[in-house]
Amino acid sequence: MLLFAIGSGIGASGTSTPVASTPAPAPTVTVTAAPEPAPTVTVTARPKTPAKPAAPAKAAGPASTISGDGIYLVGKDIKPGTYRATPKAGANCYWQRLSGLSGDLNDTLANGLPAGPVVVTIKSTDKAFESQRCGAWTRL
Repeated sequence: MLLFAIGSGIGASGTSTPVASTPAPAPTVTVTAAPEPAPTVTVTARPKTPAKPAAPAKAAGPASTISGDGIYLVGKDIKPGTYRATPKAGANCYWQRLSGLSGDLNDTLANGLPAGPVVVTIKSTDKAFESQRCGAWTRL
């Protein structure tokens, strides 16, 4: 295709000279390659060494001391036997041997409010023993 330029190609003779057109530059197209997939990594875990079975815990069994306030089950928490406590002066120590845990007064086998040192025999037939403000009891 030829184009004639007006004014720029006019010479002294008044004739025009053909000017060849330059093709328009092609649009720039940027092609981005798709990213390569990440390599697949396979990790194989080492088999665990089987753990040694834990040694069975020794049952602590009933104690020969009563540490303080609470209700203790005979044969489970404490051993039957004769115990002594020395409450602090003015502590208002209270203890009771129990045949049951219903809270009924009929569950009380024996009880006391000693003013000084006290000795109580807890029988194997007792269900529980309760101590309040007496301090620690030691089995004799």
